[in-house]
Amino acid sequence: MEYYGKKPNYNMGHRIMFGMAEFYGGGAFVIINTFFTVFLIKALGMPAALAGTIPLVGKIWDAITDPMMGNITDRTVSKYGAKRFYIFIGGIASSVTFLLLWLTIPTKSVWAMYIFYLFMYCLFST
Repeated sequence: MEYYGKKPNYNMGHRIMFGMAEFYGGGAFVIINTFFTVFLIKALGMPAALAGTIPLVGKIWDAITDPMMGNITDRTVSKYGAKRFYIFIGGIASSVTFLLLWLTIPTKSVWAMYIFYLFMYCLFST
């Protein structure tokens, strides 16, 4: 495969970096899909019916916001590339919200916990 007359140089560093990008797509969502509802039910004592609706609402939110964000990024013009800024901001926001998903908030109110974790899940999914 040639790229503008030159053969691309994919050394070991490039290959490792491409592989590390899959940790977010594969790793983070596997951890959340496997352990998040268990964390909410067992560790925090949230009713299972409420804990189960958080991923449901998050996926619906994601289905609504993804096309909108795709439209925004497609219309962005930048000298660094249309999507690079959004990937940078999204990477930081995803890291912070992933950590906040596992934070225990000091409240006894089930609805306050539900709103907090629903908001964090939706931010992480966006």
